[in-house]
Amino acid sequence: MSCRTVTNIAGMQAAAATTHFFAGRYDVASAWVERLLREYPASHPGLRIAAASNAMVGRPEQAHKAAVARLRHLDRKLRVSNLRDFLGPCRHTEDHSRYEDGMRQAGVPE
Repeated sequence: MSCRTVTNIAGMQAAAATTHFFAGRYDVASAWVERLLREYPASHPGLRIAAASNAMVGRPEQAHKAAVARLRHLDRKLRVSNLRDFLGPCRHTEDHSRYEDGMRQAGVPE
């Protein structure tokens, strides 16, 4: 498998997880993220969606320990206040607000 194929697969898995998160299907988003993180444990998009999804379904331990701790180790600058830099523009304001809320619940600092 080429590097390009691997990158495409990882990108598709991250996109599927993100899509399910914004559709409010947090358990499905978490399942997609689990697949992604098995292959790419340092995937920033995957770890962010894992943190937010697990927090939104009431699994704060998984959200914080499994995702936020690794994210903060990889990027000390990650804050709720700069999530827009990572996520980019959202079509709906409530999507970004829900994402920020999930990240707050997961333990990402303001």
